[in-house]
Amino acid sequence: EKEFYTRVDSTLKLFSNRGRLGWETDLGKIYISNGPPAEILARSLAPIPTPYLRWTYFDKREGKRIDYLFRAIDGRKEYELTETTESDL
Repeated sequence: EKEFYTRVDSTLKLFSNRGRLGWETDLGKIYISNGPPAEILARSLAPIPTPYLRWTYFDKREGKRIDYLFRAIDGRKEYELTETTESDL
């Protein structure tokens, strides 16, 4: 329970933007559910047509790798979850 509230507090600092609280954002929801990602691939500032972030988690108990792909929107100030993929480790 304490971990849950710690994550919620973290989302307020990390992901709040223009009238949306951190826990209301797609990044915040994934962060609350899974904690900090094991790996982050940030292509949000790259000069590419569709800037994005990819968060990777490893579930060793289940033997799975889970990737969340977030598309940058609103001038790269907000991110929308666009894809979730799971694969075996």
